[in-house]
Amino acid sequence: MNALEFVNSLKKIPNKERISQLIQLGMDKDFIEEYIGSYTFKQKGSRRIDNPIEALISNYDGTTVEIGMVTFDVNLVEDENYIFFGRFEVDFLAMDKKTGEIKLMDHKNLLFVINDCASNGLNFLSALLKAAIFLDKLLNDDKLANDQHLICEIAISCSNIAGGKKYIGFYKTLLGCFE
Repeated sequence: MNALEFVNSLKKIPNKERISQLIQLGMDKDFIEEYIGSYTFKQKGSRRIDNPIEALISNYDGTTVEIGMVTFDVNLVEDENYIFFGRFEVDFLAMDKKTGEIKLMDHKNLLFVINDCASNGLNFLSALLKAAIFLDKLLNDDKLANDQHLICEIAISCSNIAGGKKYIGFYKTLLGCFE
């Protein structure tokens, strides 16, 4: 999935039906705007960049986007080995410059890999979109939120999209799979 496909697919998550449900539940306008903003990247450029992660961060402002514990409220920063493009709580999401692999790096020690997240940016955005859709469903379904078996199945599915079993730890944490 490229950056544009990710951005367009993500903004479809807060659909009219979901927004109507929030209004019926008595949520105020500010809450609903924040909810919509958590899935909305704002275009800030249109440079043609082949790498989906670099294209996402260079061409879109993701300061309001929040997918579980994943945020994009950082500027694209590079060192000799990595391009840092987002956060997972306080830690950094980074793309390995040599392999293209997406990794979660410790915020106190940027040389320490906490989790491998995806084999490349295309797979990361695809897996993250699947996780975002599922996390949104969890918000309004208590039965689903307590179904550890299903949550873990989705984590496995996301890791497969990301490139395989190597990435399962990241998606288990993101989705709250404790099995």
